[in-house]
Amino acid sequence: MLHIFKRMDTKEEIRDFSLRLLKGDIHGLLGDRQTGKTLIAQMLSGQKKPDQGEIRLDQERARLNRPRDAAVWGIGVADGLNAYVSGFDLMDHLLLGAEYAPSGKIRKKKARLQAEEIIQDFGLPFDLDALPEEMTQNQWLWAQILRFILQEKDVLILDEPDRVLSSLELKELNAVLLRLSQAGVTTLVLSQSPETVLALCDGVTVLRKNARPVSFSTEEITSEQLKAEMGVLALPQKKEVTLGSVALEVRQLTALEADEKTECCSRLSFEARTGEIMCLLGRSPQGWDALLQALTGARRAFSGRIRMDGKEITALSPWEFKKAGIAWVSREASKTEAIADLTVEENLLLDRYAFSGFQEGGWLLSRRRRENALDILERHALFKGVWPRQYPDDLTQGTLRLLLLNREMENKPSLLIVDSPYYGMNPKEAEAMREQLFLARASRCAVLILTNEVQDALELADRIMVLHRGEAVGEFLREDTFASELGLYMNGQRRQHRFGGMTAEGEDE
Repeated sequence: MLHIFKRMDTKEEIRDFSLRLLKGDIHGLLGDRQTGKTLIAQMLSGQKKPDQGEIRLDQERARLNRPRDAAVWGIGVADGLNAYVSGFDLMDHLLLGAEYAPSGKIRKKKARLQAEEIIQDFGLPFDLDALPEEMTQNQWLWAQILRFILQEKDVLILDEPDRVLSSLELKELNAVLLRLSQAGVTTLVLSQSPETVLALCDGVTVLRKNARPVSFSTEEITSEQLKAEMGVLALPQKKEVTLGSVALEVRQLTALEADEKTECCSRLSFEARTGEIMCLLGRSPQGWDALLQALTGARRAFSGRIRMDGKEITALSPWEFKKAGIAWVSREASKTEAIADLTVEENLLLDRYAFSGFQEGGWLLSRRRRENALDILERHALFKGVWPRQYPDDLTQGTLRLLLLNREMENKPSLLIVDSPYYGMNPKEAEAMREQLFLARASRCAVLILTNEVQDALELADRIMVLHRGEAVGEFLREDTFASELGLYMNGQRRQHRFGGMTAEGEDE
């Protein structure tokens, strides 16, 4: 990639980026959120075109105007989140785009024999008749790697494999990548983790916001040095706190997805306490929408009970949930907690307009509305440049979520629920979100985080409950666990005995 420029949303995201890889290289692209890793992968895979610069493969200029062009050039992408065709089994997916159709007839039998040979050769535990919707994210990532090998492509882009693989599986992945490297396959690994690129790659290029990328051999640099190159700030030290009373009590809760058939969670029981950040960690293909709606009154749970400060609230309305002391910020807050046709100052008063001091005789006091907005906007440097008369669409997703979080905390809630805390945020916005969550905990508010990101759980939570296919399979204190262990539980490879599994060494009896 030579002198690549790419501008997104009127803001320059990639500026004069160059990367040269030899055949067989395993190279890491390391960077925090919003540094351009995914954008580079999208340009290589034909999903986006660079504004300037060129991409060369085997010394020949490659015009990658669409994903099919990238496939023709031998470029494949693998991550645990790629879409699938409903109703197609794994073998059908392995054939998508493959050259097994001379004269228009698909040679499925020959392809299946080759796939079985690869599975046996690499030791991959696959059922070729399995449906993707029945597979976990880590299995789906391995399936895409199998498809890459079967189709004999030349350049593999791995998008954050550590997001879905445990540390043990990363070692297995390393062995596979070394074999592919010996066969001349070039691999580009995208990651936010220095430890991952050091474990998998020969070299690494560090992407930094508003700074020129720098490259290193992984043999000559340490994890701490890479973190310094990334500009990662030291995390605030979490003070030891004495846990308070139970704020939220959930018992045997089952919530259904929008189709009213699929279970988002099944017989889920947990407690959130004041002065604690608790995290529900799991990989749900549909996200956390159904559970969040059940916990905020937006949709009645299929079964189970919800108590807030000892009071039964299961069948109450969202307004009654708020009055009970629950505040929340969803993943797509711009769609569910803000009204696009209202200004910032009007949105910041949505759940307080009926309070004394903001209305008189049924009329809103515009002066108090403006003062309320200015008070919130002046609290954080990130809100500089945001004006009360702006509309939500004028703001970044991260800034809007932070504003709505500040709005929620104005009511001094007993419980704050945040879905995917860093979703849609750049590094500065993520740092501000982290600070706000710790401040909420320090104010003796119970904080409940819903996420599918292991690192977010380890970074933020005091206590972590792991879900697999909607069922609780393990519960941990943050200081007593680590990422690879959590990954095993998320993938269904382990289950604590109190959740119906076998006792493992070192587990509480």
